[in-house]
Amino acid sequence: MAANDDIKQATTSPTTSPPTKPPPTLFSLHAELRNEIHRLALIETNSFCVRNKRYRVPDLLQVCQQCRNEASSIYYGENEFEACGCCSEMDQVRLTKRRVERFGGKMTLR
Repeated sequence: MAANDDIKQATTSPTTSPPTKPPPTLFSLHAELRNEIHRLALIETNSFCVRNKRYRVPDLLQVCQQCRNEASSIYYGENEFEACGCCSEMDQVRLTKRRVERFGGKMTLR
């Protein structure tokens, strides 16, 4: 009977599974790889018209502060922005112009 009790206890006792690694996140990748991902997500072949009502700051720059800090230099520094001269006093245009200048990008006034 004692052997049966040992078997029963062994099969009913809780088992512990080996620890699992948490799934990888964007921030667990090397900075160079994150920058390539940011470029794929943020770089456009055409220039952005800041005055266009559909222009919005990309969602990736609004996810969290670390994303914004890492990806802003790519978005504002490697894209081309434009605005017409008549709208140069608009808040969105001025804000975008400051960010583009800060990151060494290009913004033209038409």
